[in-house]
Amino acid sequence: MISVNHINIYDAIISGDNQEVSDILLLVNGASKSANLRIERIVSNGKASPPDFWYDQDFNEWCCLINGCAVLQTESQGEIHLKKGGSCFLPMHFRHRVDLVSEDAIWITVCWH
Repeated sequence: MISVNHINIYDAIISGDNQEVSDILLLVNGASKSANLRIERIVSNGKASPPDFWYDQDFNEWCCLINGCAVLQTESQGEIHLKKGGSCFLPMHFRHRVDLVSEDAIWITVCWH
């Protein structure tokens, strides 16, 4: 099954409580009903990861920051500084966190397993 959400990726979304907002742009499901491929737009609204929180995802993720700037902290490789147009690959179970992110940050992420 393929699900597509047709939105303008630059439309700014500000949540009422200034929390991060995610929109699934494309979702491709396999026979097991788990998402084999997911493309998302994430509007950060300045929200970094909580203190001492680490992502440890069971999927691969490619990220591209299409607006704003951010600093990712990785457990094994230090900081990744991103500005508009910057991208990075986060393999499955690669522990990372968002240390700093601008209020105008918009991400496109591609996730798969």
